[in-house]
Amino acid sequence: MKMKTTPLYRVKDYFLASILYETGQKLDHREWGDHKTLWWVFEDKDKCDVIINKHYNGELNLNSMSFVESLRTVKGMLYSEA
Repeated sequence: MKMKTTPLYRVKDYFLASILYETGQKLDHREWGDHKTLWWVFEDKDKCDVIINKHYNGELNLNSMSFVESLRTVKGMLYSEA
């Protein structure tokens, strides 16, 4: 039985990571790039691509209070790893 693997979505912009986090995308892990860049790695690249495209096209609607909380959470992840 062959398991289906879903490609991961990597992003270093913490605003975009916050958008993905707010929309319920599952954070797989975080990784440091060049000792200064933190990458957030989310599951399901296809879903993440759709969400980010909606963001750039102005079609994504988020609750502002929840988004600010997601920003705080993701920013906290950045500084807790520094």
